[in-house]
Amino acid sequence: MASSEADVNDAPILIVAVDYGTTFSGLCWVLSNNLDVPHVVRTWPLADGTETTSDKVPTRITYDAENKPNGWGFMIEGSEPRYQEFKLFLDNSRKSHHAGMAQKFKDPTSLPLAERFTATKLSIDFLRELRNWLEVDVDKVMGAGTFESIPIEWVVTVPAIWSDQAKGTTRWCAEKAGMGDNVKIITEPEAAMVHAIQSISDDECKTGDCFVLCDAGGGTVDLITYKIKSVEPLEVEELVQGDGDRCGSVFLDRQFKAYLERTHARLVPGWTEQHTMVAVGYFERITKRKVEGSDEALIIKVPAVPNYTKNGITIKKGKVYIPAADVRMMFQIVLDIVRKLVLEQHRRAIQKTRARITGVVLVGGFGASEFVRKWLDIAVSWTDNNIKLYQPADGWTAIVRGALSRVLPILSPALAPAVVYSRVSRKFYGITESVAFQPGRDPEDQRFWVDIEQKFYIERIQWFLRKVCLLPGVEATALTVFRVLRSNKATRAVAAMFTPGHNLPLVLANPQSVSGYTLGMEQTTLYLQSTQLPKAWKELRTSTSI
Repeated sequence: MASSEADVNDAPILIVAVDYGTTFSGLCWVLSNNLDVPHVVRTWPLADGTETTSDKVPTRITYDAENKPNGWGFMIEGSEPRYQEFKLFLDNSRKSHHAGMAQKFKDPTSLPLAERFTATKLSIDFLRELRNWLEVDVDKVMGAGTFESIPIEWVVTVPAIWSDQAKGTTRWCAEKAGMGDNVKIITEPEAAMVHAIQSISDDECKTGDCFVLCDAGGGTVDLITYKIKSVEPLEVEELVQGDGDRCGSVFLDRQFKAYLERTHARLVPGWTEQHTMVAVGYFERITKRKVEGSDEALIIKVPAVPNYTKNGITIKKGKVYIPAADVRMMFQIVLDIVRKLVLEQHRRAIQKTRARITGVVLVGGFGASEFVRKWLDIAVSWTDNNIKLYQPADGWTAIVRGALSRVLPILSPALAPAVVYSRVSRKFYGITESVAFQPGRDPEDQRFWVDIEQKFYIERIQWFLRKVCLLPGVEATALTVFRVLRSNKATRAVAAMFTPGHNLPLVLANPQSVSGYTLGMEQTTLYLQSTQLPKAWKELRTSTSI
């Protein structure tokens, strides 16, 4: 049902957080009159009509011959071709997401995007499956018909490094998937930080401390550095603009599969493709998360596999032993990229404010790995042995849990203790404003006559937000401008966005300058806050984007 605009202090509202991930997605919901009991969805449908238990569901989907969805998440098994990792293609500005490790370690079961199966269509269909399953879960817990009878507020998480266009596209996909017409957008690291900071004891979290939040997921790793401005009440400020890359744990799975195909599939008599798929599945679900980096061989259970003890390969009684050195090499390829990202955040923090990093907070499915924790702990200690590493127990669901906490004070300050959050602006933002023409300063070919004022005007750009400026938390910043209305064109604001390193123009190029059509003056007020650009920006026409 549609999102409610009602006062959240009146009737109970169902607040839903959607962690739309590259490889796994999660759902969490809570009632506004029972905030102490958030519910993480942990049961998901299987192809045979039964259910399985997991904190998250795979982000993948299949279609029938009529191009209608016929399977998603855990319903898709084995080597069945499927669409997956399509979320990344919602952001065309992140070219690195489509190259590098993604090209080196391809998944042969992954179907390519096509004209009928674009990233937006796949996202809409998958998000619709999540929405429909949430209805099942809510009605199961609260009683049949609850979902359709209660107002709902939706919040969807996105990578912090995404462009405004990608965030807007994600919101649009969520709305098309049936998640209402007022979907909130929260970045994944800020959602995770709100939740993860609670896992750090009071004596280890002090005003002025700086933390790198490392969200290591299945497909991507996102990092942002935060500064604690106040502990009570909690006030968090983004210190360094985020960064990230496509180097998540899914590439470990693909490396492991390639390793088995190079060794076991070629050398072990009787080893089949089915043995490879079973081994990869066991590695992905169980073994990968338990790797500690010791010298002991990694054990993978593969039923009905023949015994073999030659060529450095050991298989005994349905157990495949992978040498520790080979396992470390697989992890190393991925973790080298993670290490560089973390150290770059540390370098930029010192360069910008001379602030030293107090700790690194690991969240996400990959971040829950003990091997990742130990390896990264050693890596950062080489740079600064005072940096501590924190790994929350529920790090895999930190994003979806934190998204709920993050959005509550935005809906109503009375709903939850305030968490003041300030975010660094990624770009320059401006809007056109009509001002009186000044001879000798303004270009004459850009002026236009306004009958009602009996003088010339020119359209200039009022820059209301600059790169690296801090956006406020819950309270929005307002900017009021005036524009001349002319009947020969639609009354629409013109937004301009510029990245750093370019001169910011003061005069808008190519205004629709036609004399004699003036209707009057229009006053426009824009509101901007740290969680997202306001939805109204979707109606703005971008005049320039560099």
